[in-house]
Amino acid sequence: MEDPNGKIEIGTKHYRMERFFVENRVFDAPKHYLFPILDPELQKSPTLGQNPGW
Repeated sequence: MEDPNGKIEIGTKHYRMERFFVENRVFDAPKHYLFPILDPELQKSPTLGQNPGW
């Protein structure tokens, strides 16, 4: 973020760092160790089962 009192200097401009929140993500083990298998793939092979947790 541009700031005249910032400590980061690039050329003649000064910048400062600012933290911001993007989103809250949570790793859900063991579910997130494997991806879900898409429905079209499951329909092609009825003996194939969905990965656990999906």
